[in-house]
Amino acid sequence: MAVDEREGQVARKRILQFVYFVCVFCIAGASLFVYGAWWKRYLDQRPDLVVAKPYVHSDQVPVEVVLLWREQVVHSPFGGRVRYPEGPGPFYAAGKDTVAMIDAANGKTYALTVESPGYFVAGLDGMEGRWGYNTLWQGMSRFPKVSSLKLISEGAMLEKGDPVGKIVYQPQPLRALAYLEAVSGLEEEIASHRLYLKKSETALPFEAEIRAVKSMGKVVKMYLTLPFFPESLILSRKENYLLYLGERKGVVIPESAVFTRSGKLWVYHVEGDTSRSREIRGMPLQKGRFLVTSGLSPGETVLAHGEKGKEGVIRIW
Repeated sequence: MAVDEREGQVARKRILQFVYFVCVFCIAGASLFVYGAWWKRYLDQRPDLVVAKPYVHSDQVPVEVVLLWREQVVHSPFGGRVRYPEGPGPFYAAGKDTVAMIDAANGKTYALTVESPGYFVAGLDGMEGRWGYNTLWQGMSRFPKVSSLKLISEGAMLEKGDPVGKIVYQPQPLRALAYLEAVSGLEEEIASHRLYLKKSETALPFEAEIRAVKSMGKVVKMYLTLPFFPESLILSRKENYLLYLGERKGVVIPESAVFTRSGKLWVYHVEGDTSRSREIRGMPLQKGRFLVTSGLSPGETVLAHGEKGKEGVIRIW
């Protein structure tokens, strides 16, 4: 009997301990739940806010451009050592101007002149006579690589008939072929028969005439006339430009502030201590930013995290 009574006491003690731990666990869990709910409400009522700042975005798209011009290789009718009185160029040479001198083996010096005016350079790139509109306009593939211009050294020994350089005739319009992606806004440029290009992001745009266009999918090829032809451009047949499609003005906010609903863009606009959803229009930018072109004004406040936000009363402090 004593043994049974002792075992019963032990069993009751274990049950009481189990009930005690269950109660402690429930109380702790309930406390954590209440605290979590309070903390969530605290955060919901005190969300991160951001202020819309004025911003101007310039739409610029990289464009690969190859240049086209009429040129003629200048050959030496004599063998000997070549000299360039005006340097290797490029420089403008009028008709009958001397571009090179040949010190022949017989002790005589011969002046080489050009028949027509143009830009002279004492070098070739190997594409002379093989680089033209008819070959480059075909197909929709990217333009071939361009060899670097190789200058002829001052004092180099030449055989009769060797080239001393080339002349790019002037005046002539500088023609070009452009290869680019079919981006938004390009249709308007094509319809106006003009394109605005920039040499760099900080440079001023210039207008090029569109002479012909063909496209395939997301790729467009254009035949252009550029508005100027400086002598420095004959050093390379390929240039990189930026297609300038104008500017968009608006305000910038973090992209996290924007959320979608029913296929539209929204933010939670904050006025006083109340947040309300507001439809906006705009476009994403680099570095996690968003340009709002319609729906927000400079200085207005929105919730920093739109997906987590909601309408209602908030606490700013």
